Formats: sequence, structure tokens, C-alpha cells
Amino acid sequence: MRCASCGQELVDGVKFCKYCGAKQVSDELVPAPSDTVVEPVPVPAPSDTASVPPVSQEVPQAGPVQGESIPTPKEVPDSAPPMAPSVPAKKKGPRLWVIIVGILAVLAIAGAVAYHVVETKRAEALARAYAEAQELYAGGSYQAAADAFAELGDYEDAASMVEAAKLWVAAQAAEAQAGEDPAAWEAAAQA
Repeated sequence: MRCASCGQELVDGVKFCKYCGAKQVSDELVPAPSDTVVEPVPVPAPSDTASVPPVSQEVPQAGPVQGESIPTPKEVPDSAPPMAPSVPAKKKGPRLWVIIVGILAVLAIAGAVAYHVVETKRAEALARAYAEAQELYAGGSYQAAADAFAELGDYEDAASMVEAAKLWVAAQAAEAQAGEDPAAWEAAAQA
């Protein structure tokens, strides 16, 4: 048996469709189509209209038989097979590889920022130490300047400044040795 409203397959004899809730018409009430033509039977006209009761224009509504309840669309007759439980749709979330790539990108950005901060601080410290060594050299503290430039390694021209400061230290030592001797002054000047 099929539902007259939605066309779903139903168990024979059910009164309501379990899918759409439409009331089902029994096959017994619907006449089978036939090829024979039935002639109408003539009805004699009443001779006295006062003796015939008026015909009611109201159509009686189909309702439940006394003691029978009307099933709701959600109710399923006992003879119907059980419906399969509905499976909730699977929620689609971000895939695992998207999450991993996102985490790696955040880590790479954090590493780049940390490297930049460390290198900036290191460059500022080297620039400060170079400026202090230049002040020592300009002030005539050649040995202290030579030591400060040596600590800077290959920063800017620190290596050549170490050599210049050591030459001034040697020149100051030669001047101190020369004292009042003019020949020693010649050697000091050459140094």
C-alpha cells in the first residue's frame, strides 16, 4: 500500500501515513474501476414538497469512532515496522593538517620576532661599547681603548683601532724612556 499524499510505502491497513500524517482511504471504500457504465435510476418527483424534509447542506466530518483516539503524525501503528534511528549529520571542523600548519606558522613568527629582538639588543650593546672605546681613544687612554676595541672583535673598524691604540701606547713608552736625550727622542718619534 502506498500513501495517497506522499507516495511512501506503507503497511496494509494503516489509517494514517507515518511519514506525512495524511489519513489513508481504505481500498474497500474506493470502488475499483470498471468498464461497465451504470445508468442512473430515475427518482420520481415528489408530489407534495411539504411532506419531504429538507436536505441538509452540511457534510458530516469524518472523526474518530467512539473510544478510538486520533493518532498524531508521530504515532506509528503497532503493525508498522520500526523506523531507523536518525543519524545526526557529522559536523565538519578544521582538518588536523590545517591546525598543525597554523601552529607551525605561529611558532615561526614568534621565533622571527624573538631573533629580531635579540639581534637588535646585541647591535645596540655593540654600538654603545664602540662609542665608549672611541671616547677612551680620544681622551688619550690608549691602553684602555686598545682593550675595549679588542673586546669588540670584528665590529666596524675595531681591529684597526686596536692597532692604532697599541702604536700610541708604544709611542708613549718611548717618550717616557727618552727623557732628555735628543737621540732617544728621534727613536721615539719614529716609533
